[in-house]
Amino acid sequence: MEILISCIFIFIGVIIITRIAGLRTFAKMSSIDFASTIAIGSVVAAVIMNEDQSIMKGVAAIAFIIIFQFSSSYLQR
Repeated sequence: MEILISCIFIFIGVIIITRIAGLRTFAKMSSIDFASTIAIGSVVAAVIMNEDQSIMKGVAAIAFIIIFQFSSSYLQR
C-alpha cells in the first residue's frame, strides 16, 4: 500500500513539473536532455522503492534536474 501511495504522489509531482516546464523536457532530446530523463527515472524509482526516501525530496530533486536541464540548454544557445 505504501508503494502505491508513493507511486501516485511522485507521478503527480512529475506531471505537475512537466506541465510547468513544458513537453520539451522529454520530447526533443540532446545529450543533456537524455541524461536528465534517466536521472528523473532514477529519482522516481528510488522514491517509489525506498521507504526512507521522502516524496517531497524526490519532487524537489526532479525540479532541480529540470532547472539544470533548462539552464544548460539556455547556456548552449
